Amino acid sequence: MEGAAIILELRHFKSKDKKMSTKCWAFVPREMIKPGHRVELATLAKPADPRCKKCKNFNKGAPDLRVRFEVVE
Repeated sequence: MEGAAIILELRHFKSKDKKMSTKCWAFVPREMIKPGHRVELATLAKPADPRCKKCKNFNKGAPDLRVRFEVVE
């Protein structure tokens, strides 16, 4: 499907509030998803914008999230 992507939300536990919170997010376009392929992604600041019209980097500099796709049978 053209234009499809996987959205990754990076979450952490806030012990003070006793809840999970989304810290930042990233997305992987479908074209980059291949078995055995490693992808380096930039993390993006909240709120998540799947259409990527107003995305801002969470950290400055090089991509800081690494994902590897594997086939599991």
